[in-house]
Amino acid sequence: MSTFQCDIQGNVDGITIQFLIGSQPASETVRTESNGVTRVKFTGEANPAVTYVCTLAKESYTAYADHSLNIFVLPTYTGQPSSLTSTGSSVELRWRNWSTSSGDSGDGPVIGYVLYYRRSSSSGLWSHIPQDNSLTATVTGLRWEEEYVFAIAAVREGAGGEGPRGSNELTVSTICGEPSAPVVEANSSYKLPKRINIVLQRLTITEAKCSTGVERYTISYRPVNTDVSMITEKTTIDDLYTIMELEIYTEYIISVTASNKDFAGMARVVQVFSPEEIPPVPGVSATQDGSFLTVSVYPSESFNRNLYGNIIGFDVRYRSRNSEEWKNQTLTADQGIYGYKISSVVEDAKYKVIARVVNGAGVGNWSPFFTAEQSTGSSIPGFMIVLVAALSIIIIFLISLFGLYYRCSHPNGNNTREVQDDNLTTNIRAVEDATELNNYANIVRDDLIEQQYQNDVIQTRTENTYDYAISQTSGREV
Repeated sequence: MSTFQCDIQGNVDGITIQFLIGSQPASETVRTESNGVTRVKFTGEANPAVTYVCTLAKESYTAYADHSLNIFVLPTYTGQPSSLTSTGSSVELRWRNWSTSSGDSGDGPVIGYVLYYRRSSSSGLWSHIPQDNSLTATVTGLRWEEEYVFAIAAVREGAGGEGPRGSNELTVSTICGEPSAPVVEANSSYKLPKRINIVLQRLTITEAKCSTGVERYTISYRPVNTDVSMITEKTTIDDLYTIMELEIYTEYIISVTASNKDFAGMARVVQVFSPEEIPPVPGVSATQDGSFLTVSVYPSESFNRNLYGNIIGFDVRYRSRNSEEWKNQTLTADQGIYGYKISSVVEDAKYKVIARVVNGAGVGNWSPFFTAEQSTGSSIPGFMIVLVAALSIIIIFLISLFGLYYRCSHPNGNNTREVQDDNLTTNIRAVEDATELNNYANIVRDDLIEQQYQNDVIQTRTENTYDYAISQTSGREV
């Protein structure tokens, strides 16, 4: 018995619905209605040689729809697919065309193929890749180191044109997958010079994506911010590895990759400094200015800067030439490099200074003696002293001349009023000139004193820095 179906859209009240196989009516089995569509199912003996008709009748009105069957034999594919590539999560396959000359059967034309697959250990449903007219396909999302079965079904045109799944199946196993990036810790110690230790956390079987686990680690490294090629080393040790013969106190970029028997995984990248070593002697300079001794300590240009490591500070010792007792001073790195002013030293006593560097590896050797240089300081220029002296002499001379002139002009105190007025005018003018010169001399003297003070307090690259602008001297002409 076969099942047939008629779908009628609209109101079917009072309408007779029949399904005819040729001229023989089929038996109605079920009627449903949904969204304005009435679906009526019938059963009867199928006959490919006749026409199938769904009829509707109401009083003297009839309507019908007929359908003739297109009879064909579904295509059967007998070929076996072949594997092109296999990874830890995919398999690429190819197959030949459907052809009766190759032993395939059924009616064509074949317009595509369906690729079926499942685990060989499974008896459940098959997965499939939808119809495609290509002769290759890649199945993805598979599990590493798993065996799968693949089969092909041919599809002809028309509804229901897919033939049976081919019985000539192919069994393919995936290989190991790509391992996860390893967990890495890098460290170094001045106790092990020129070495960096790589601590590796062992990958599990699941993380290694291989039943045999990790076979090796590949470690590549080079100094940061350089164009040199990566140096690569391989090891089967999966807990600790030591990189040796490195530069002193240099930052390195390190890449670590885990590999199983089939694949190398993602890299883990870390950056770390190689160890410090005991630092070499530093450069030292010192200047004495009165009761102040300014000391500067810095990495010497005679050595590579990396040899000093991470400078923590400096130890400084100083003593006068006439003393055998050293005095100690501890400086931070900045204080040493930018200059540190030591107070309360003996003036005009020559001082000797030595220093050493302190870093994470310890203290270095003392530097050679450096004798502090005497500061040249600042003084009033000689020509200015001469100028002031000359002005003073002129002022004294003018005052003396005025006094002499006054006494000569008034011997008896009986001069006339006109003479007195003229003398008064002359005297006032002389006094004004003398006062003017005296005021200017005072200005020049004050400027010189101010300049001397400012030159004394200007000190640069020391712990106590004064930075005042020196005022210009008067622009008046003498």
